[in-house]
Amino acid sequence: MNQEKAQPTDNRAPEGGSSAAALFTQAAWHHQRGELEDAESRYRDVLALDPDHPDSLHYLGVIAHQRGKNDLALDLIGKAIAANGRDSQSHYHFALISSALDRPEDAIEHYRQAIALFPNHVNAHLNIAVAMLAKWQWDEAGAHCRRVLELAPNHPGALNSLGLAFQGAGKLDQAAACFQAALQTQPNMIEALNNRAKLHLEDGNAGEALALLTRALAVRDNDATQRLLAACLTSGRPLPATDAVRRLVLRALTETWVSPDELAGIVESFIKIGPSKDYRQRANEAWPARLPTMDLFGSSGLEAISGDALLRTLLETVRNSDIEIERLLTASRAAILTLASTGAVELEKTAVLGFCCALARQCFINEYVWSFSDGEMERARRLRDALATAAKAAMPFSPAALAIVAAYFPLHSLDGADLLLQRSWPAAVSELLTQQVREPRAERELRASMPQLTPIEDEISRAVQQQYEENPFPRWVKLARPGRAKTLNRTLREMFPLSGFIDLEREDGVEFLIAGCGTGQQSIERAQVFAGVKFTAIDLSMASLCYAKRKSRELGIANVEYAQADILKLGSIGRSFDAIETSGVLVAMGDSWGAWSTLLSLLKPGGVMSIGLYSEVARRNVVAAQKYLAEHGYRANDEDMRRGRQDVMTLEDGSPAKKVTTTGDFFTMSNCRDMLFHVQEHRFTLPQIKGFLAECGLVFLGFMLDADALKRYSARFPDDPARVNLDHWHEFEQENPDTFISMYQFWVQKPRAAPTSVETNG
Repeated sequence: MNQEKAQPTDNRAPEGGSSAAALFTQAAWHHQRGELEDAESRYRDVLALDPDHPDSLHYLGVIAHQRGKNDLALDLIGKAIAANGRDSQSHYHFALISSALDRPEDAIEHYRQAIALFPNHVNAHLNIAVAMLAKWQWDEAGAHCRRVLELAPNHPGALNSLGLAFQGAGKLDQAAACFQAALQTQPNMIEALNNRAKLHLEDGNAGEALALLTRALAVRDNDATQRLLAACLTSGRPLPATDAVRRLVLRALTETWVSPDELAGIVESFIKIGPSKDYRQRANEAWPARLPTMDLFGSSGLEAISGDALLRTLLETVRNSDIEIERLLTASRAAILTLASTGAVELEKTAVLGFCCALARQCFINEYVWSFSDGEMERARRLRDALATAAKAAMPFSPAALAIVAAYFPLHSLDGADLLLQRSWPAAVSELLTQQVREPRAERELRASMPQLTPIEDEISRAVQQQYEENPFPRWVKLARPGRAKTLNRTLREMFPLSGFIDLEREDGVEFLIAGCGTGQQSIERAQVFAGVKFTAIDLSMASLCYAKRKSRELGIANVEYAQADILKLGSIGRSFDAIETSGVLVAMGDSWGAWSTLLSLLKPGGVMSIGLYSEVARRNVVAAQKYLAEHGYRANDEDMRRGRQDVMTLEDGSPAKKVTTTGDFFTMSNCRDMLFHVQEHRFTLPQIKGFLAECGLVFLGFMLDADALKRYSARFPDDPARVNLDHWHEFEQENPDTFISMYQFWVQKPRAAPTSVETNG
């Protein structure tokens, strides 16, 4: 903690004495040297003589803060201020600790008092500027930064914060100049490097951003720079295809700087120009024919493709979402099946075996969505049956042959699959067995203990349940590495500082319902980023719930309780919640508005709700693909979905139905079924949503969108700085029909008291 109040600096121990003044001098000397136990003891000796000694109370609070006991620290420093409210440093430390406890208004009040008592308090000015930035109060933030620069010219922290104030106000040239000035004073200032890189990214100059961020990462490995590098890599802007960038891409994927789904595009682009480039071209030129092994891989065989670390990591981590790579991998699987059937020695090489196992893991991730040629599946069945026979008879079996069987059939479906676990296998095969035998077994074991909150009786609910029992949704392996958890209040304040959000009544013990948690991706992400929250996550599908619970246990998530329930029946459970989230669930209900109303009845006054709904406008290409598949007789079974996908891939480029092939959902069986073969789907418009919010008296807080979309909206409608005018948003969507191509995802708040008259945004 920065302590600007004078303290003894003499290295010699102060002379003894039993007066309060002498004891305090001794305590301060120990404190300055970091001897906290001795300092605390002396401060308490002072308080034994003078219980209201303000400086001892103050610095006991500082020690408590240094030990992470912020509530105690605030209590002690509060007593110091009550004893002597004229000490600027007590107010400053009270503000610092209030900020650490996520009490921004208290922090701002005491920073102001510290400044009133000591107008030249540099750190108080700087910290209040940071607080104003969080509230989008650009002018006041800038004023405090300028005051710091008057007191401490070229202060890098003040220059950096002033740059952020200019950036927030849309004065990008001045912002860039401030960040550059900060770097001239402190060349390795990570915050200024990051912020200057952000401006380059907004300008579309990903190369300059990459150079600055690489420099920042060299100064110190840090989460903020890694996430910005990931944003740079996934921006779609041109980047040099160098080995250094390729290594960054691999590191971002391996260390999950962001969600692997977000990185898939750039990973695939580097794979396509990597060691397998020639194989990819051959496979695609011959498609739909499958090339013989020699024609596909040439004289080098499988060595080159097996040595591509980026490709192998993709296969093990996230579903591929590129058609050309899918065709290469589909052809490779067929070629390796032929080699495995002949007992080729090449497959037993460590790198090649690792690739075969990674290929099988990818097939499990995408739920065997790839097509197969005539005769290919029959060869795979024969190899599978030979494996089952060998397992039962305790006979030897090639690890590579096991891997290629796993590329056509999930190993847990084999008769005698558990016998495979009793053998010793190479590491890559053992990891494959974990994915395809151990983990599915763990999920089956969880079924017996999964609570059921409500019966599932509605006809549509039962049909949707059956779909997700067959195809748990969504399929995922890894999530983004979690950042620092924040309270829900702080998160929403930062997301929607101008929208009129009112803090929930409690910071800790917030009751949060996730209605339709699927396979747990959503619930686990929320549990990792929201502090002080207890989650109840429900779903219709037992298969999805068991996957979610297994992944929660693996990741050490202890604050989520899973249960089976139907949203339509939730009114009977006798509970209410501070927050509710439902994304992509109401779209599959027979009565979406009625289901939404049911959830609202469970929301406490003052509570918040996050909603995800399909846009009628943005969903137009999906609707075209749904119509095409239905007209051609494709149904929601594995064989038809495989054939239907291949059919859609061959449509004319630019046709609406073919555009769904550019979405990640097209590349796994469950996601493809959810998108194109769902038993029930509703789509919405913003005027409809606006009307429902008005009818229910809900306050619209804002959309969750990428920074570019929000920036373009603000430029189009500068009269709506809070970005809450739904009429404007409707107009914006008509002009930019892909804005909500994922979903309308937004937050609303329920008033604490019933409104006397209904007012709506727009």
